[in-house]
Amino acid sequence: MTTAKKKTLRPRREILAREGAIEDWDLSLYAMAQGGKVIEDRGREEQIYMRVRGTLTEAVNGVLAFDFQITGSISPTTGRAEIPCVGSIIGMKPKLQAGIELSLRQFDTLLSIARAGRLKSCHFSFQTPRYGSALIASASFSTSPPEE
Repeated sequence: MTTAKKKTLRPRREILAREGAIEDWDLSLYAMAQGGKVIEDRGREEQIYMRVRGTLTEAVNGVLAFDFQITGSISPTTGRAEIPCVGSIIGMKPKLQAGIELSLRQFDTLLSIARAGRLKSCHFSFQTPRYGSALIASASFSTSPPEE
């Protein structure tokens, strides 16, 4: 007779919050045709994304600079990992790099604010990074400068 092994649960990672001053942004897009000779199998993939760069008001693991890639989606997901999430941190050196998914309405609004020159700050909450990655629980962008 074998005994059942007890699953060991990992301790929950602490949720941190940071604000950042946005210094620069740019917009990129791509389109790619896919498929073969059969017309019915052909398709098109396209994406528009915005990169937002700046400096955090408080360091995360000694890192102050950030670079976020933000995309719009018809139906953004909440992630299928440890916590519901709107994005993830994918790297910490030399700057905090992350991807964030917004609804198309939010993405268009964010782009309008940036084009008007009014995009000043961001605020996001995320898990304590482990091995340079973490899930982002929330993200917001504002026309107001970050609080000191």
